[in-house]
Amino acid sequence: MNLKNLAITALLIVPFSGQADFLLYGDLSNGGDTLAEASGGSGGSAKVKAGGLLQLSAGYRHNISDDLSLDGLIGFKFDKVSTENDGSADFTRFPLEIGLRKAFSEHNIGAGLSHHLSAKYSGPRTSDISFKDSTGYYAYYGYEMNTNVIIGLKYTAIEYQSKSLVTNINNQVTNSVDGNNIAIFGSITF
Repeated sequence: MNLKNLAITALLIVPFSGQADFLLYGDLSNGGDTLAEASGGSGGSAKVKAGGLLQLSAGYRHNISDDLSLDGLIGFKFDKVSTENDGSADFTRFPLEIGLRKAFSEHNIGAGLSHHLSAKYSGPRTSDISFKDSTGYYAYYGYEMNTNVIIGLKYTAIEYQSKSLVTNINNQVTNSVDGNNIAIFGSITF
């Protein structure tokens, strides 16, 4: 059984164990290679980055003990920019994450695997670019605001391999895109 199938099996079975809480997660991230840049009307610019920008996920937190839990999430992550002059560009993917969280009073640390499905870049002057499913890892520090709410910082290391060659913003031709990023996150359990 490969890693992706094992993670999907865990995400589907563990919530029915009777000790899982529903988990909502969101983050704002920045990092990775710049895939597109659009100039703004006031001289500024906006970028679509392989590690950006917004992730929204839902899943579960299975409490193994009082201070250790297994988290499983399925979500949507995207970065998009749109201007009148340059049109719009976006990078979308569907993260599947599974990891362990350890609590030390109100402080939490966590680490796990992040598997991104169906990553795709769409831009105004290029045809859509599809990427192979990619597996990376993440680590985070979180502060427990109360027993249900955690806020913190998360680092994700991942690389996307395109199914064809990609020319990035610096006119370099490659089939590999760096998606490493750092994020500010929040999670809540019910």
